This record gives sequence, C-alpha cells and structure tokens, in this order.
Amino acid sequence: MKELTLVVMAAGMGSRFGGLKQIEPIDKFGHVLIDYSLYDACLSGFTRVLFVIKKEIESDFKNVLSPRFSRLNMKVDYVYQEMSTLPLGYYVPKERKKPWGTAHAIACLSGLVDKSFAVINADDFYGRDAFFKMSEFLGDGREECSMIGYKLEDTLSKSGGVSRGVCRVEQGTLRSINEMGGIERINDAIFSNGNIKLKSDIIVSMNFWGLTSNVVDECRLRFADFLKANLTSDPLKCEFYLPEVISRLINEGKIKVNVINSLSKWYGVTYKKDKSEVSLALEQMIENGLYPAKLC
Repeated sequence: MKELTLVVMAAGMGSRFGGLKQIEPIDKFGHVLIDYSLYDACLSGFTRVLFVIKKEIESDFKNVLSPRFSRLNMKVDYVYQEMSTLPLGYYVPKERKKPWGTAHAIACLSGLVDKSFAVINADDFYGRDAFFKMSEFLGDGREECSMIGYKLEDTLSKSGGVSRGVCRVEQGTLRSINEMGGIERINDAIFSNGNIKLKSDIIVSMNFWGLTSNVVDECRLRFADFLKANLTSDPLKCEFYLPEVISRLINEGKIKVNVINSLSKWYGVTYKKDKSEVSLALEQMIENGLYPAKLC
C-alpha cells in the first residue's frame, strides 16, 4: 500500500489572531483545529503526518499535540522551518521575527517527501470530503499537482478583511492564482481593498494542495532569487508565498494543477472574534454524529 503523507504547515504565529492559534482550543471539548484535520486525514487513508514548525515553538506544540497521537494510526515526523535556513551568502535581517513564508516551508521538505504528498495549514478546517478527494487523487499515482478549491463566499470572515488566493480555473485546471488582500463583504457584494469587486462563487485556494517532489525542488532553487529581489525593499516582512511559485510554474509549463471541488465547508480563525462561530459549527457537527466527542 502506498504511503500517503500529509504535510501540516504550522510555523506561523498568527499575528492578526494574537497568539499561537495552531494549539488554541476551539470547542468545549478541548479540541484544536488540527485534531479535526488529523481525524479526517486518518479516515481518508493518510498514513504519515509531517509537521513543519519553528524550533522555538517545539516544546509548546509537542506538549499539546503529542499525547493526542496515540489514537491515530499515522506516523508522525517533524521538520523545522528556521529563518536561518538560507542560501549561501544570505543572512537573517536584524529584528526580523516573521517566517519566510509557505514556499520556504515547502523548500524545507527537501529529501523528506516522496513523489506526491498533501499540504494543509494547521489552523484551518477543511472538511472530510476534501481529505477523501485528495487521498483518492494522490492514490491514483499521477505525477500531477492538485488543489482543493472553495467558493470565495464560503471563506470570508465577519470580523474583517482576509487574504485569499483567487484562482482562474479552466476545465478543471488551475491557470493562475492571484493573492488578493482586504477581501470582505460590503453590503451585498464582495470587494478586495474596498474597490475591486469579486464574484461570490469564484474559486479560491485555502492552501490545501497535492504536490510533487519537483515543486519542493523548485521552491528551494527559487528562494535565492526571492531574497535577492525582496530583502532590500522589505527585509522584515517579505514572504515567499507558495501560490506565487505555483503560478509561475504553471506559466512556465512545468506543472499541471488539477482543481478538486469539495463539498466540505471551510472554517478558519483569522481573528479572535471568528472563534465563537467556528466553535458552534464544530460542536454542531459532533452533536450530529459526524465527529466523536473525543477525537484523539
């Protein structure tokens, strides 16, 4: 049986949320959001989980999550995304606290993943249907990439603007992805930064990817070019985003990304005020029998 690996990106500190939201209890049962993803991933046939974390949060992260793994039939590994992991000739700017971004997280996987694997954020709820469909795609053995797509209107926050990877999809294939910020509902319409109107049903990426090992190689090789282009202008906050790398690889004809539409609803906690709404939704799923009261 083919080993299915789930990579969980958990190195970000959640600046808008105001803390380490990856291990923040999300419901009255004491679950964290990653509990739901790991439960669904295990049911969907994933056999290994690889956490990408920062060394400085290792103790807190493991203290919360390690006891939960005993009930999961999954092998657990860790890889560290450190700011000091840089190409030769580059140094961490003084006073920089922010990780280098999601594409840097993928670059850190070099030598640790096989031909294909799935990637998610630690602080998002993706839904069981999304995991089953990704597992099915990866299990087919195709050396192509994939992405779980969600409708924009189903990914907004009532508490403020959000950033989303807005996608152009043609015949089930991702043609481009454009990171847009300040997206929120204003009256009966959705706008980015208050002046760019977006269709409510346009597909967006929530960082649930099916990737191949060549994407890892490309992220690693392109990191130096990113640093050269951005360190001088924005040394403390510039980020090496995975969607931007994927978009370039698509334009260069190096990868094909199949867009998988999921029946699941996405939930996330961008702001503190989002937590109560997400908590109620998850607790309702438990009451309806979709999840047990003790996930792990």
